[in-house]
Amino acid sequence: MARKKVTLAYIEVDSERKASLRKRKRGLMNKAREIGTLCDVPVCVIVYSPFDEEAEVYPSRAEAQAVVGRFYRLSEAERTRKMVNQETFTQQRILKAQAQLSRLHREKRRRELEKYVYRCMGGSARIEDVEASDVKEIGWVINEVLRDITSRMEKVKGKAKEEENEEETEEKEEDRLNSYMLSIADSLTELQRIGSSRDEVGWDLSALAYPYMFNNAQGSGGQQR
Repeated sequence: MARKKVTLAYIEVDSERKASLRKRKRGLMNKAREIGTLCDVPVCVIVYSPFDEEAEVYPSRAEAQAVVGRFYRLSEAERTRKMVNQETFTQQRILKAQAQLSRLHREKRRRELEKYVYRCMGGSARIEDVEASDVKEIGWVINEVLRDITSRMEKVKGKAKEEENEEETEEKEEDRLNSYMLSIADSLTELQRIGSSRDEVGWDLSALAYPYMFNNAQGSGGQQR
């Protein structure tokens, strides 16, 4: 069963907020321990809670103080390079959502213009009726359609070429086998010519090859004496 998506919003009920804090704080401490063990890096977690008199620290106050001191010895540029707080985190989410919305608007606009181009090709619309502000976008859409058609044609040609090569390979293999069988038939015919009769040769030579190679082939094979 998939986990329910959590709504990132302030929990109004005190008891629910306290229970959520206790549960997530425990998970945060476990994650910090995993990161420190798996990646061999110094990690510390400091959680201040209105429900507790003192802050909870992982792994210990002394180790946390060492990690914090090391952090503050870095330059300000290095400290703030990937630092976020609630405000900057929210701003990042807003920018990401705006970029996604802009991308969807462009895609919607492209589809509308593409449909109009196809209508022009079908005769239900005229390219001359395009607004002057849309000419550049229409040209871009037409180029995209042409590139798409060219790409599909290349794929079809490539597939046809592969099938043609496979057919040629099969034909060459069939010709090679036929040539091989004919050479065997010639050898058997020569042996039959040398022998005065089947009894002198000792077996039915014509039965060793495929029946169509000898007009007088009978039965499924000869027997040795």
